[in-house]
Amino acid sequence: MVEVGMANNFKLREFNSTDELDKNLSKYIERILKQSLQDDFQTSLVMSGGSTPKGLFQLLSNTKLDWSNILVTLADDRWVDVSHKDSNERLIKDLMLRNHAENAKFVSLKTACTSASDGAMELECSFPKISSFSLVTLGMGADGHTASLFPNTNSLQQGIDLNCSQQFIASMPNDAPHMRISMTASRLLAADEIIIHIVGDKKREVLDKALAATDTSELPVRVILNQTRVPVTVFWSP
Repeated sequence: MVEVGMANNFKLREFNSTDELDKNLSKYIERILKQSLQDDFQTSLVMSGGSTPKGLFQLLSNTKLDWSNILVTLADDRWVDVSHKDSNERLIKDLMLRNHAENAKFVSLKTACTSASDGAMELECSFPKISSFSLVTLGMGADGHTASLFPNTNSLQQGIDLNCSQQFIASMPNDAPHMRISMTASRLLAADEIIIHIVGDKKREVLDKALAATDTSELPVRVILNQTRVPVTVFWSP
């Protein structure tokens, strides 16, 4: 593992393989959660879906923690039934919220509302009142999106506005299926620490491009990378 200290509160940890990355990241998350539980007796963990964290989910499921005092939720999800194959909720329940982690307090982003827009409004009232998440773990797409803050979408400016009072937005990506529900950048940054978990040379190129400039509309992940209020660590492997 190589750690590179960079500007602001940003660090980059590089690993030789996805297996090495997953093992180190699961231990890193375990340490943060254990410390948070010692300090506050309860803690909160925000995860992201997709194919990249599948191995991480399985490792975390076998991590011995007081999961009953850990609130787990998602940074975003597709507005599909929770049994749908594309549901992030289904993914995290199938792979992570089992074994030792089966007693975690999971909070769904999917409501009974027909539309993600209505669901976002409902979540503003129903989502637990958490002033600061203990840890937020995000991914990043090849187009520079993170959570469901996609470039060239109608809701992007609201989603990346750090002064936005809303916690959730609906988002319809141009090049991906399904309407989405997503935490806003201002909600994601109400956190003690943020991790960005990425794999592959193409995503490393996107990361380097994101770090080289500041236009958050072009690459929305910049709203996380370029801020100074919350420490960010990127975990990357080829």
